[in-house]
Amino acid sequence: MAGDKLSKVQIYDIFHTVPSTFTDTEYSAYTDVLEANDPVLRNISLYFIQHFNNLNVRCAVNDDCDLPCEIMNKWLNEKEAIYTSNGECTLNVKLWEKYIEKLWKTLGESSSEPNWCSRSRYTHNKKYPKNWIPHTCSNDETIDVSLSCNNNPYYKPEKVPAESVSSSSGSNISEFYGYVLFVVLLSSIFLYKFSPLGTWLDNKTGKKNRIRENINVEAMEELTRSSEYTSSPSSSKFNVIYHSLDN
Repeated sequence: MAGDKLSKVQIYDIFHTVPSTFTDTEYSAYTDVLEANDPVLRNISLYFIQHFNNLNVRCAVNDDCDLPCEIMNKWLNEKEAIYTSNGECTLNVKLWEKYIEKLWKTLGESSSEPNWCSRSRYTHNKKYPKNWIPHTCSNDETIDVSLSCNNNPYYKPEKVPAESVSSSSGSNISEFYGYVLFVVLLSSIFLYKFSPLGTWLDNKTGKKNRIRENINVEAMEELTRSSEYTSSPSSSKFNVIYHSLDN
């Protein structure tokens, strides 16, 4: 129940449990952070609102709020250290002061018991690895991603030169036809080697070769017989008689 005194473990569980619902998200006094297009800052603000108001309800019926206030300060200080790189990120320190610390004051003033929890901030030692500090920390303002994209009516995307488009299209077409030719060639080899069509073609080719060889053999035999006939004695005899008649 809301009036039950919470143990230290229970309070820690509150700050390490993802809320199933989010309340007071439309209250205008809590939405200043929406001016910054920073998802981390927005999420910290949203969770902080839920935790603060949850403990505020419990403290309204329970006078012992020192422990919840202490743990809430530690929770928020941890988030500040992460977001600001232990105070080394100048830009994030500026944003934290503008939105989160201001939000703490707003929540405290609107509580049923005003300012029931005083802010106790941690003093950073500023010992943070320099190479882990983002380059954007030196910017004067956050980079609003939405204003650099299609949501900005003045944003004009860079036009690609027509020559680049045509050359790219030609290259794609060449690659496509090359791929088709490769597939056709590979399919033909496969059909020839492993299908009945290949066997049929081999048989057909072999049959033609055998017929051609038979014709060549017969022609050679016929030529041999003709040569033998021409060089035979009877043929010579006829040649002698023929020449005698001429004389």
